[in-house]
Amino acid sequence: MPPPGVSGLGRQLAAGVSGQRTMTVIIIFITLAVSVVVLQTDRDGLIARLGLRPYDVVQKRQWWRVVTHGFVHADYVHLAVNMITFFSFGRAIEQIFQSLEAAGAIGNHTTAFLLLYFGGMVAPRSTT
Repeated sequence: MPPPGVSGLGRQLAAGVSGQRTMTVIIIFITLAVSVVVLQTDRDGLIARLGLRPYDVVQKRQWWRVVTHGFVHADYVHLAVNMITFFSFGRAIEQIFQSLEAAGAIGNHTTAFLLLYFGGMVAPRSTT
């Protein structure tokens, strides 16, 4: 249960953190941790090593970039806007997938969510 006096987005986030751990909340915490480290330390060096560069992925076989680029943000405003947006849409999509799983339409809502999440990071960049 969220603390008294917490409302709106804070109440929803606190409910997600204190109750059932959702993939949305877990991904937000991972993204916050990685982005804060990148923004507080050798920012340009880490962004260069973690960012998505299709040439480096294919030619230099740096496959980790396909995943790590989704956890790195340019600045705190970019991070905040992305996390608020992701929290809003992520929780809604998770609920839809949970309903589909309960109806027998999909096997596992967490797997479906992660495929959608990581697929959404990779697909738009696959043509570059």
